[in-house]
Amino acid sequence: MGLSYAERDTPDKPPLKGAGRFMSDYEAGLEAALCVSASLWRKRQTGLGQFIDISEIAVQLSRTDCVLGRILAGEADAGPERTRYDMGGPGATFACADGHVFLVMTTRAHWKGLCRLMGEPEWTTAFPEDWLEFHCTGDRVSEFRAGFTGWIAAQEKNAVAEAAQKLGVALVQVNTAADLPDNPQYQHRGYFQTLDGVAYPTVPYRMSASPVRLASPAPALGGDQKELA
Repeated sequence: MGLSYAERDTPDKPPLKGAGRFMSDYEAGLEAALCVSASLWRKRQTGLGQFIDISEIAVQLSRTDCVLGRILAGEADAGPERTRYDMGGPGATFACADGHVFLVMTTRAHWKGLCRLMGEPEWTTAFPEDWLEFHCTGDRVSEFRAGFTGWIAAQEKNAVAEAAQKLGVALVQVNTAADLPDNPQYQHRGYFQTLDGVAYPTVPYRMSASPVRLASPAPALGGDQKELA
């Protein structure tokens, strides 16, 4: 018998972890997307376009303000570990009944929402309401993760993520490739189209005058040989 999801919830087991915070290409891409969205909104309002200039170096500096402050104050040490600048918070990937979820918690609003989500368990009363902002010690992080791990292990990822987000808690399900065709957002946007009983991904945009329609499935090996000859 295979291990349960909860038994596999260890750092060296799936799901794969990201490469770390403050990746310059990734963060600059987020800024570029934000600027493009704002520019498109302005164009709709005024009919005027504009040039966008993104500096990766400036993006990186804008991201290090809080981290740099902690280092200068002697609250954190610089280091090469990919989790070095995660602010010491309790957020992480946790195993649940049918997969994994990812949690981010940084404010008292997150904490209060999560307590409501869990039904106000008794172990949470040991934490100050503002512990995430002013009293986020290593011991408290460990204590939180121990309590939360036991609770989340019995929850289903889609249901708990939806309930958490309604309470303002930044908790999301970790999707696998098998989850994607059934994702409500992808279904709503018609991202997958079915040909010969197989669901194929299309494109991440929709165009009202020329919607994407797949005409044929992926060719079999040698399937286009005659056309190319």
